[in-house]
Amino acid sequence: MKNKWSKRYQTLAVWCLVLVAFMVFACEHVTDGNFVGMVPGKKGGNLHGPAIPKNVRIEPLEEAGKIILAWDPVADADGYTVSRSSSMTNRYVRRDATAETGYIDSGATVVPDTQYYYRVSAYNANGTSDQSPAVGPAEAQADPDILQAPEITKATATNGSTGSITIYWTSVSGVQGYFIYRSSEYDDDIYMKITDPENTVYTDTNLRPGTYSYQVKAYNADGEGYMSHPYGPVEVRNEHGEVPPPPLPAPQNLQASVQTGADNTLTITISWSAVAEATEYAVYRSLDDEVYDEAGYSNGKTVWVDVSARAGGAYYYRVRSRVVRDNVIMTEGKLSGACGPIVSAPQAPKLSAAITALQEVTLTWTPVYGADGYRVYRSADDSTYTMLRATGALTLKDTNVPLGRYYYRVTAYNSAGTGVRSDAYQVEVGTGVPETPSKPGIGISLVSQNDVNLPSQSVTIARGESRTFQVTGNYPRYQWYLDGSLISGATTASYTLNTASMDFGAYELSVIVGTDAGESLSVNCDIRIN
Repeated sequence: MKNKWSKRYQTLAVWCLVLVAFMVFACEHVTDGNFVGMVPGKKGGNLHGPAIPKNVRIEPLEEAGKIILAWDPVADADGYTVSRSSSMTNRYVRRDATAETGYIDSGATVVPDTQYYYRVSAYNANGTSDQSPAVGPAEAQADPDILQAPEITKATATNGSTGSITIYWTSVSGVQGYFIYRSSEYDDDIYMKITDPENTVYTDTNLRPGTYSYQVKAYNADGEGYMSHPYGPVEVRNEHGEVPPPPLPAPQNLQASVQTGADNTLTITISWSAVAEATEYAVYRSLDDEVYDEAGYSNGKTVWVDVSARAGGAYYYRVRSRVVRDNVIMTEGKLSGACGPIVSAPQAPKLSAAITALQEVTLTWTPVYGADGYRVYRSADDSTYTMLRATGALTLKDTNVPLGRYYYRVTAYNSAGTGVRSDAYQVEVGTGVPETPSKPGIGISLVSQNDVNLPSQSVTIARGESRTFQVTGNYPRYQWYLDGSLISGATTASYTLNTASMDFGAYELSVIVGTDAGESLSVNCDIRIN
């Protein structure tokens, strides 16, 4: 009898071990918990979300101010999210999302002679993969078209219960003003935008006792310049010569929910746990989790509604508790952890269409903030729509369209999902080419070395060389494309193609022009790089 029950206990123990192993496996493969409104997290390689991108690499690009990434395509991925850090092991912040298998990091946030590391994740409608292993370091040279970084040269402090710090920095030519950012031991190295003076000196007043650091960058009508190196810490002591610790703790349990209205309006609601003795909470918002602006405050309530966020954006939020008496901030607590990125689907584009050839409809639409790509649909009854194609461009040619009446709509999408469809655009596909498909003389000309325009619909270029293409005729609007993908900033009558970073093979260079009559006309040129 004893042996019989021993065997039963042994069998039961084995089944318990199997059950525990199954529960561990299930916990490791369950969807990651996220705030409402964030992209649902999926473990890479699971049954639903896409796999982790492989072969993430930094490609050579001999152009100032840019770092180029590339990776292998992931099956079933709708797009990819790129994150960056200044250290392989530090916190990575979201840079952007793209529908392509490559990304160019550029702009004023790519600080010259600074090492950067990158990680990439894939996403689709079912979820987001884990991030790829980090690649780097990569550095970029200073872009001469971006304003230089000022350098903070000195800072002097005045002590007291409401002290001040005066900072001085070097001037930058061609600026309209400067943005100043401040951080403290309350902020965990997160910088807050505090002001934008025109001079190269600024006094930061009403500071509680503590230690502070500052950064400055210049700006003008063309945009913002490079950020200065941090300066600090600078101490403000109280009347007893002390720097007391923060008296209030940081708010905890930040959560967010997103609601999109029928008219594409976006509302993000932030909530958190109450902090004892706090009478007010300040809410800060960021697009990169590195630099924050004060977005508003909550008068004692543990909820705040952001009605100024744009659909399609990716936002981070942090909260700080305060004690306020008679409209004076008596003391503040530490900054909370970040809630985000809070990503919402983009708004609907504005669509237009024109019959540009026999049984051919050319569709164009406006760019949408935060969009990684667009989906184009067609219907014969404005009820049942069929998707024609997903594309990263702002135009699409629908060819071999049967005769009849058709309706088109387009949607924008990003890592949060697909936005609402645009208003329908109706066209009548007849039996012939429309009367005004294009203007006489429209075409692409190749500008030779002696500035003679040569009509060219097919060009062979040696790899590494540059060629300038010119639109024949004069039009109010232009947009150039390479293989159907929009070329950012190429909005003039001419475009110079630099083939140094391009592979050998065939390409299509095209341009869409807008006429005074509101038409959208296009022409293309076949290019081969040898």
